[in-house]
Amino acid sequence: MPLDVRRELMSPALAEACLGRREGDIPIGSVLCREGTLSWCGHNRRVQLGDLEGAALIQELIAPNPALWNEDTGR
Repeated sequence: MPLDVRRELMSPALAEACLGRREGDIPIGSVLCREGTLSWCGHNRRVQLGDLEGAALIQELIAPNPALWNEDTGR
C-alpha cells in the first residue's frame, strides 16, 4: 500500500487519539481497514467506561460483531 494511502488511513486514528486525550484518557487512536478502505475508527475509552474493555484496540476487535465478545472470558 502506498505511503500516502497509509497516511490518509491513519489520519482518523490521530484525530481519535486527540479526542481520547480531551476526554481524559490515554491518547490512543485506532483504525480498522480492509483493502485500503477505512471501516472503523475509535479511541481509548477506558476512563470513560471505567474498565479495560474500553481500550481502543479491544473496541476495534469487537466493533464489527459485538455478539462474538464473551463478557465472562473477554474472548
